Amino acid sequence: MWPLTRFSYVAFNLICAIDSAKYSFHFKDIEAHIERRDLFDYLKKKMGDDIDLSLLDEKDKEELLDEWRDLYFSHIPSAFPVRNEGLCLLLAFCMEGMQRRFPERYRLV
Repeated sequence: MWPLTRFSYVAFNLICAIDSAKYSFHFKDIEAHIERRDLFDYLKKKMGDDIDLSLLDEKDKEELLDEWRDLYFSHIPSAFPVRNEGLCLLLAFCMEGMQRRFPERYRLV
């Protein structure tokens, strides 16, 4: 099981990229790279040192791609109504991953 800190690490990198206002990825581009399984290489190529994925090994990346592909094709648009910014979609996927793995910490009550 992934530790919560690994999800927050990925989420923090996405938040910083969004906040910089230097990057915009349409959610359809993100979808295509999830499907091609080259999302992390694509983000690194486009963002360079502005995104740090060094804590993720290849197994971690494959696990995330599997999960995000499942989320994208199983739940869009009902559960993830992000329609524009692909980085926001990835951030939503990180949050969903945290909620799925740590439900005791994310109860709505």
